[in-house]
Amino acid sequence: MTIDVAADTESPPGFRTRYRQLGPLLGGELLGGTVYELDPGERNGPYHYEIGNEECLLVLAGTPTLRHPDGRDELAVGDMVVFPEGAGGAHQLINESSAVTRVLILSTKREPQGCAYPDSGKLSTLGGVFRIAGAVSYWDGETAG
Repeated sequence: MTIDVAADTESPPGFRTRYRQLGPLLGGELLGGTVYELDPGERNGPYHYEIGNEECLLVLAGTPTLRHPDGRDELAVGDMVVFPEGAGGAHQLINESSAVTRVLILSTKREPQGCAYPDSGKLSTLGGVFRIAGAVSYWDGETAG
């Protein structure tokens, strides 16, 4: 099967990719997958980690740089990395090379899903994106009567 990718026209410069979501294409319900192509200087999205799901990356072409909690590593074709849920699985792909990079990212599809963005102090879940700084205590606004 040839996987054609479509341009991302909504993301700001530096975060533009071409991608194709494979789950709906192949009929997957519990496993998702997306093929991304990154031009030089682009990222696949903000530095983030999943809440409730795991992801797995396979490099198909090029040499993307992986940013992770322990630093940065240049990856090569055939390299595979698992991102566990939670802060230890934080990641971002950056194309610091002069050639197009192509990767496959697989993920579990557990609900509800969430995503945290450590650089910007945000959390996304249930269709919204929120600032973590606005967090309240568990009992805030609750009464027993």
